[in-house]
Amino acid sequence: MRAGMGTNDKQTWLALAMIICARLGLQALLYRAGFVSLTADDFGRAVAAGLWAQRPYFVWHGGAWLPFHMILVGSALRLVWDLLWVPRTVNILLGAISILLIYRLGKELFKDRRIGLFAALLLAFNPAHLWLSSGMLVEIPYLTLLLGCMLSFIVFLQRSRSSYLFLSAVLLGLANGFRFEGWMVSLFFSLYLAWLGIYRFIHRQTNLKGVAVLWVAAIVPMVFPVLWVAGSYQQTGDPFHFLSVIRTYKLTWNGSQRSFINYLITSWRIGWLIILLMFPALAHCVYRYGKSQALRWYLGITLIPLVMFLWLHGGQAEPPGNYIRYLTPFLCVFLPLLGALMVALLDYIHKLVWVRGSIFVLISLALLIQVFSAYKFTNDPAAQGLAVGQQLRALRSSGPGLNLVPAIIEVSYWEYLAIHVGANDLKRLMYDRELDFDRRDAPSLILETPGLVYACARQNEIEYLVVKDNQLKDLLEGTYSLKPEHQVNTYNFYRLPPGFSSSIQDRGLKCTLPFGSGY
Repeated sequence: MRAGMGTNDKQTWLALAMIICARLGLQALLYRAGFVSLTADDFGRAVAAGLWAQRPYFVWHGGAWLPFHMILVGSALRLVWDLLWVPRTVNILLGAISILLIYRLGKELFKDRRIGLFAALLLAFNPAHLWLSSGMLVEIPYLTLLLGCMLSFIVFLQRSRSSYLFLSAVLLGLANGFRFEGWMVSLFFSLYLAWLGIYRFIHRQTNLKGVAVLWVAAIVPMVFPVLWVAGSYQQTGDPFHFLSVIRTYKLTWNGSQRSFINYLITSWRIGWLIILLMFPALAHCVYRYGKSQALRWYLGITLIPLVMFLWLHGGQAEPPGNYIRYLTPFLCVFLPLLGALMVALLDYIHKLVWVRGSIFVLISLALLIQVFSAYKFTNDPAAQGLAVGQQLRALRSSGPGLNLVPAIIEVSYWEYLAIHVGANDLKRLMYDRELDFDRRDAPSLILETPGLVYACARQNEIEYLVVKDNQLKDLLEGTYSLKPEHQVNTYNFYRLPPGFSSSIQDRGLKCTLPFGSGY
């Protein structure tokens, strides 16, 4: 339909409803195809939220993870305790909201509902957005808040209502508690507001009160970063201790290798349409809408933080899943620009019906190709532990009283976190070794101390042992004469028979295995 004709609200909401329904269907198919997680952090985030839910506390300083995701998901877990599906449901809902927000963002920025609908369609069918909305990570809440901030501020620029200004500042302030990348966006946002106040005052577009309003709004997003830096200084004596923690972790586990080409490879995987059309879309929007203050601000807040991220990150080597996580919010905010380019092309050739039909076919094929690529995912190795935990949960629920009976699990890689999530248990899992969170190479106490399994069975009424190491399997099947009842992803499940602990010789032996909670 031509730009002058528009579409009515009913048609628009029907189209959005169809996009959301299609998106939810794609997520259901993604789970059916075996999607679990892109990174081990999925499970770490769920465990952190679960621990907070059990004992809520205020966080304003800490290490590499900001606290608002933990508080958001933890609050939901206090209502419904399910370590797997509550975090996923939060992201599914926020993913759908982000699709609605990007529609409104495109519509308000370019005053064309079709552009908003194209942006919503592109986001709904984007593989990375689909993956992240189906997992338990922090990027979808962050992106949703960021889109809300951008939409609110664009409305402020167009209507000069301070309520939208402060809504934008508050949303960005909340985003700062989810991802550190929000701090770079906030820097641009606050500097822009400070400059805007001065500019408007010099050109007599506002008075001192108006300048004060803009400057107060500029402060709002920076409140949390300042608190976090101050808390870090109070706790460690180094205001940027959290940055050194992040840097040390990355160097320890990912090495010092650097490669900027990985950004391009990942960006292509996130959305090759974005990479192909980004620069033509930028050129088109600058040429056609360059006089729009809202567009100039929008381009600044999307491009400048991206450049800052690439410069600060410096090409640091990362696992593939991390590249996807970090780059997706930066790239998805460009989708309204792509929508504007597509609508302009359709308007340009509207008289050539056969050409317009060809464009529709090409766009449909491109979206289908993106959808198919979404099912070529790679689960993180830690995901193997999820099915193990789910099997343990099922075994516990099969008998009366087993839900409260402890089990011993082998701590391996980050799989032990996934076992916690699958078992929906942060209290009744004993570790076979001390938790070496940094290196995870502590020796198994079961192998080091003969009779320890008997002692733990006697003192803690252990029901199951779940291990994957061959030495542990040989020990349990040889020395302890246990037989595996189930096997899941190379993990053997050993159920202790009645009277198992009665054969222990040394009654003075104490169980030294720790109860774990993930941290």
